[in-house]
Amino acid sequence: MKLIVRLGVMFYCVVTLLLAFFLVMIALPLMSIEEMSAILEAINQSVQVRLVLGLVALILVLKAYTFAKLISGDQQKGKNIAFDNPEGRVYVSLVAIEDLVRRELSSLEEVKDVRASVIAKKSGDLYIQSRVSLNGDINIPELTSRLQTIIKSKIQNMIGSELGVEVDVDVVKIVPRNKDKKVKVTEAASETKPNVPFEGYRA
Repeated sequence: MKLIVRLGVMFYCVVTLLLAFFLVMIALPLMSIEEMSAILEAINQSVQVRLVLGLVALILVLKAYTFAKLISGDQQKGKNIAFDNPEGRVYVSLVAIEDLVRRELSSLEEVKDVRASVIAKKSGDLYIQSRVSLNGDINIPELTSRLQTIIKSKIQNMIGSELGVEVDVDVVKIVPRNKDKKVKVTEAASETKPNVPFEGYRA
């Protein structure tokens, strides 16, 4: 397939250069109208030249169609991963995997917020980048290692253990828990404190 793509690129380059050269000849002008008419007349009178031009036009159409399919196929591969079942081929959206990662990590008490991005590599493996906000003072190396294990195990159990999964975890924010508790305690104390009316001074 790479050889076909390279030949197609070379073909397009040659045709584009010839067209550009022809347009430059007209724009400068380095070719008169009479000379262009003579060239077109010669082409029209030669059956072989017309066949060659028709063949070139057909190749251009086929190449354009092939490139369009390749581009759409690459885009489709970038949005899905696929595996084969005995009954047929199955596609799994990368968006669905991102939602799965968010749900799994959001259920943990130590995780306050999650953003996930999944990329399918050409080899078929998955690259997952998770941006997380954490709650409280925690052991970051230990927790992130556990997060990576959870994500990798969940995806491999869901899709297949042979799937390669690379997980990166970016800790973007750490929210202290003690501050929230102090605020709640202060608010609770202010609500439960009795109001003693002022009765004035007594002699």
